[in-house]
Amino acid sequence: ARARPCPRDVKQLCVRQTRDGDPDDDDIGVVRREPAVAEGIAAILEQLSRWSTKSAVRMPTQFPSDRATTISEYATSWYSSGCFASETFVLALVYIDRLTKRDPSLEVSPSTCQRLLGSCLLLAVKHHQEHHYSNCFYAGLFSLGLQELNHMERFVLVVLGYSLFVDHREFGAYRKIVLKAVGNR
Repeated sequence: ARARPCPRDVKQLCVRQTRDGDPDDDDIGVVRREPAVAEGIAAILEQLSRWSTKSAVRMPTQFPSDRATTISEYATSWYSSGCFASETFVLALVYIDRLTKRDPSLEVSPSTCQRLLGSCLLLAVKHHQEHHYSNCFYAGLFSLGLQELNHMERFVLVVLGYSLFVDHREFGAYRKIVLKAVGNR
């Protein structure tokens, strides 16, 4: 996978259009566009955050934002940016599930959810998509500092034992759960 340098304007779309309207061959290829996937991930994370009673120990809990943003708002916003294939969101959910199983002290709560999803999306995009931007770009997209995102990426990798592979059966099961969550909204 090849990292791209940080663009000057981190709010630009990941998939730039050529004159004929087709994405450049040099741009990030989005495999499948299913907006329902982002909605399903948001629904699942919102449910998990409502069930949470633990106090987060190691993931930062205060998200630097000037307004309260719901899980649904940032999940759909990140999906709409064009930077992530639908599969990437499903992989991020797999990683979040693995994280909470391997480290029970991790809490999926409104205050940690954005960071968990952002760091897991970062790893999923690097693992799944052939081309991706640098961490500088994703830090801007996720409204995080670069050092903070780098720290979270390392943390997640260590807890996951650097194991990012998801077989097709596991992926299919999580994808069904995500799409079912959209229907239950």
